[in-house]
Amino acid sequence: MGKGDKKTKKGKISKKSFGNKRFKNKNSRQLINPKNFRRWSREKLFFEIGRFDYTVTITFKHNSESYLKFGEMITGILYYTKKERHLLKIKINSGVSYETDGKTLFTTLIKERLTEEQISLLFTEGFNNTDVSNTSCYAYKRNQTYFKKKNKKLEEPLVIKIKDLGNLKSLKMLYQLFKRRIDQSDNLIDFEKLKMMAIQKALEIVETDPKYIHNDLVKERKVEFDYLLEDTLFDIDKIATYSNEVLNSKLELIKIIVNNEFAKAGINPDKPLEMREHLGLYYSLIQIGIRYEDEIIIYGTNPKIILDFKGFLHVVFRHCNICNIGKYNQDKSRIPYELADIKDLIKSCLHLLESDIDSHFTQYPEKRFSRYGDRLIRFNGNYYEIHINTKGVIETFYNHEK
Repeated sequence: MGKGDKKTKKGKISKKSFGNKRFKNKNSRQLINPKNFRRWSREKLFFEIGRFDYTVTITFKHNSESYLKFGEMITGILYYTKKERHLLKIKINSGVSYETDGKTLFTTLIKERLTEEQISLLFTEGFNNTDVSNTSCYAYKRNQTYFKKKNKKLEEPLVIKIKDLGNLKSLKMLYQLFKRRIDQSDNLIDFEKLKMMAIQKALEIVETDPKYIHNDLVKERKVEFDYLLEDTLFDIDKIATYSNEVLNSKLELIKIIVNNEFAKAGINPDKPLEMREHLGLYYSLIQIGIRYEDEIIIYGTNPKIILDFKGFLHVVFRHCNICNIGKYNQDKSRIPYELADIKDLIKSCLHLLESDIDSHFTQYPEKRFSRYGDRLIRFNGNYYEIHINTKGVIETFYNHEK
């Protein structure tokens, strides 16, 4: 017998809800406009602020738990894990009047009034929505590609034009800058040391202080040094062309890195039939590698955070749309930016974590820094995972789909 059968006891009890009558119960669903959410439920915070990643200043109620923990106000960005964001979107789109209280995670931007422990607690535990007295949003000029998965753009940098000093004068100034940084106990990265030694040899500068001499590194990375030396000599017109030996050595070094990424994608670089449709991309990446210079992504941490060619290629080959080739590569997540924007994207993401990275390596110098799982980096509508080794070199960086 079924639930709606009138002969059963269950049927007699539930017969009023049997048939079309159950759809006439006007109280079964209370639809609500999200704008009418009560202040400040978790849903209201997400609907008005969190879903857009607005910068917000939150003022807490006097003597509330959050007030006693973090002070009168905090400024930063509401942080939601991918799962939280997904569930909140479903709830708001359903229109059902169901709101909750609880903790909301927070990425602090203005840190002067807070300790490292308070900043960490805001990100790992969050604040109570019931403690919020008022909010003030900074609705910055939104990137028009915020909600798109492809072809996003970063804000255009401010371009400052300076007078062209000429290659020789520029190299001399760079060399003096390197020396000044060493004198101020600001460690150069390895690539800068190679560059310094190349200038030193090209300009025939004689140094007696060992802190300005990096011969061991020159021997260790001889191929890169020889290329930098000839590059410097070419810039100051001491040679008319690069030697075949130096160019071929640098080419072979770069090919090892590029070939490795092709092989991991399932394309054998030693088989012409597999490579023939990818030769344009292959030689373009080789050219990028030849001229690539290791770049400091974050300067104010110890160690400095560096993107070398191996790390750069690993990111772009596995996760940029232009390199979506190979049977093992096609299921990788895509970074919705052009190849030329990748470095600036990584910089923008990591600048949000500068103090976290520095604090991590201060406490755990032998442990790599990572953001993954529920601690992904939220930037311009996407979540990014990153891993940085103990030398400060970025090993991988990629997008988690929304």
